[in-house]
Amino acid sequence: MEEMRPLSYISYKELLELENKKIFQKVIIGNEDIDFSNLIKAVGNSDWVYRGLQYFEKSGELCPFCQQVVPQELAEMIHSFFNDQYDRDVKSLEEAYIEYSHLTVDISNLVYSIIQEKVTGYDYSNISTLFDTLTSKIESNNLMISSKQEELSKVIHIESIYSIVKQINDCIACINKCIDDNNQILKHKKTERERVENEVICYIANSILRTVITEYKKKVDSLRKEKKA
Repeated sequence: MEEMRPLSYISYKELLELENKKIFQKVIIGNEDIDFSNLIKAVGNSDWVYRGLQYFEKSGELCPFCQQVVPQELAEMIHSFFNDQYDRDVKSLEEAYIEYSHLTVDISNLVYSIIQEKVTGYDYSNISTLFDTLTSKIESNNLMISSKQEELSKVIHIESIYSIVKQINDCIACINKCIDDNNQILKHKKTERERVENEVICYIANSILRTVITEYKKKVDSLRKEKKA
């Protein structure tokens, strides 16, 4: 068994920034300064009109819903309603969705890998329960953001996973304590093994040396006796 390195903690900063993005609570609508905006308000669904505009740009002069020719003046008013700010908000929402999806996938993968480690001495029941709650809330939030992309004027409130991540980090701290304890035991075992090995080597060396010296003395005594004889 080898020593383990401490586990990495989950960073809060980027998560908190994403959860508090104002674009999620923003009612994304078009330019209300033009007369045509009153008609779209009467329809009650600017998102429906916007999707129709996207189809209209592909179909030429035909309305994508009724298949009638759309007057040029009406087409221009529709384009004026969905101005640059509208496009920027749509793009900002898309970017926030991508960032949130990528970040939460990274967090989920990290926690999953931690659970799979199975460090000796730690009870994983708590972090496993937190992981289930985490993945459930992440899935719910992703569905919520996706629904706003379909209905841009909708206001959504992301359910924060900060408190769950904080609890998971507390679990990681406990796991790291177990890792440190296990590493200390391994170091102690390694030190003890080296000490025993050195003692064995010294014992063997001393035994061999004593044997060599004894044999040497015997030969010297034998030679002396031969000379006297």
